[in-house]
Amino acid sequence: MKIKKVIIYLIYIFLVSIVFSCADLSVDNTNHPDKDIALSRSEDVESLVGGTVLNIWQAKQSMDMGLGFSTLADELTSQWGNWAIGRWSTEPRDEYDNSTTSDYYNMTARPWFMLYEVISTARDGLEALNLGMEFGNDGENNIRMEAFCRFLQGVAHGEIALLFDKAFIVDETTDLTATPEFATYNEVIIAALSYFEKCIDICEANTFVLPVEWIPGAAVDNVMLEKFAHSFMARYMAGISRNSAERDAADWNAIIQHADAGITEDWIVQMDGNYWYDGIKYFGSREDWLKADYFVIGHADTSGAFAAWAASSPDDREPFIIHTADRRIAGPDSTTAPGTDFQFFDTFPFEGHRASYYGSIRYFDHFASGATSNVSWFNASELRLLKAEGLYRLNGDLNLVADIINETRVNRGGLEPVTSSTPNLFDMIKYEKRIEIFLSAGGLMYLERRGWGELGTGSPLQFPVPAGELEVLLQDIYTFGGNGEWAAKRNSKPSLIRFSSYSQQ
Repeated sequence: MKIKKVIIYLIYIFLVSIVFSCADLSVDNTNHPDKDIALSRSEDVESLVGGTVLNIWQAKQSMDMGLGFSTLADELTSQWGNWAIGRWSTEPRDEYDNSTTSDYYNMTARPWFMLYEVISTARDGLEALNLGMEFGNDGENNIRMEAFCRFLQGVAHGEIALLFDKAFIVDETTDLTATPEFATYNEVIIAALSYFEKCIDICEANTFVLPVEWIPGAAVDNVMLEKFAHSFMARYMAGISRNSAERDAADWNAIIQHADAGITEDWIVQMDGNYWYDGIKYFGSREDWLKADYFVIGHADTSGAFAAWAASSPDDREPFIIHTADRRIAGPDSTTAPGTDFQFFDTFPFEGHRASYYGSIRYFDHFASGATSNVSWFNASELRLLKAEGLYRLNGDLNLVADIINETRVNRGGLEPVTSSTPNLFDMIKYEKRIEIFLSAGGLMYLERRGWGELGTGSPLQFPVPAGELEVLLQDIYTFGGNGEWAAKRNSKPSLIRFSSYSQQ
C-alpha cells in the first residue's frame, strides 16, 4: 500500500469517519459530501460542535468503558461476562487483551475513537473561524465558538492522556499531510491543559451563553464554562499519575488553585433515557448485576471483618456484614438497615472474592426511571477532597483539611468529626473520596486508586493504543498489565480506617 493511501485511511479510521476540514471550505470532498454541506453554513457548524458533547458523555459514561474501569478499580464487583466486568473482578488481573476480538476491546476503543471525533469536530469549528466564517449576527458568537472548541480540545485530549500510554495531539495547526507521530501521555496532558487555559482566557475576557442543548440541563455562561475548565484541570493534573510516586510529585499547588476556581455545586446533566443516559449509574444500581466492592466500602468496618477479608487469599474470601456508624452504608436501626448510598442484600449472585452483600442505591432513581432522571457529571465534593489531599501533602492547614473531610463525613455520614490531630488523616481523606465519588464519573475511581497505589495486582496502570488503530498504522500490537509492563502490585496490607472510637452497630 502506498504511504499516501495509508495516511488517508489512517485519518479515516482515526477520526471515526469524520475527515478534518480542508484548507478551503469550498473544496469538494467526494468521499464525505454531507460533511462539506454541513461545514458550509455557520448554523450547521455550530450544531456539529455543540452536539459533540454527547460523544464525550457516551465515551465516559457508557457501559463499555465505565463499568469495565469500575470493576478494574474495585469500585464494583461482578461475575457476569458483559463488558468484561467479570474478568476485571478476578484477582490477580490478567494482562489487557488488546485485540479487536477481545471482550475488553470497546472498553478502550470506544473512548479512543469517540474522543478523537470530538477533537476532529473542535478542529473543524476553529478552522471555520480561521477561514472567516461568522457565527451569529455579524460574528457575535465567534468568541463563544472559540471558547467552546478550546474546552472540547482540553477535555478530549485530557481523557485520552489519562488512559493511554501515547496518543496523537491534533488541533487546527496540525499538518494532516504528514505521517502522524505519537506523543507521550505527559505531552498530551500538557497540550490538554494549554487548551483549557485558552478557554479560560476567553471566558474571563468575554460574556456569552451556550445554547442549552449543547450541555443539557442548564444554560452555561462564560463564568460556568470557566469553572468547568478549572474543574477538569484539577482532576486531570492529579489523575494523570500512573502510580503513587507520580501522584506524590504532582503540582499540588496548581491543583488546589484549579479546585478552588472550579464548581462549588454538583454539575447536573439532563437525561432523556435514549441518547443521554448514564450506563454506570444505571447498571451500577442493579444489585443483581453488580455489587459494591469491599475494597471501597469495607474500610468503614469496625468489627475486624474487613481486615481479615483483605488479608486473605482472594480464593478464600467470603462476603461479610459491615459494622459501621457511617449512615451512607448502614442505617441507625441495625447493621443491615439501608444507608443513604448503599444497601445490604441478604443474597449475593457471585462466588468467592467477587461476592458482596452490598448494592449501590445512591443513584437508584436513575435505574427506576428508565435512565431519565437527571444525574451528576462532576461532583463538587471531588474538588473539595482534592484540595484536602493537596493541603495534606503540602503540610498545609490541617484544620481546613479536617473541615473539608467533615463536610461529608459528618453531614452525610453522621460520623463524629475529625480534627487536625486525628491519626491517619490522609486515610480519612481517601475514605471520603471513595464514598463520595462512587459511580460519579467513568474511570474516576480507577484514576484515584491508581495514583494511591491501591489497584489490584496485575491491573494495567495504563492502556495501549487500541489494536484497530495500530493495525491501520501497520504497527505491532502491544499491551500492559498481568505479569507484563505497567502492572499494579497491590499492597497486601491496605490501610484501614478506624472508627472504633465511635458508636458501633
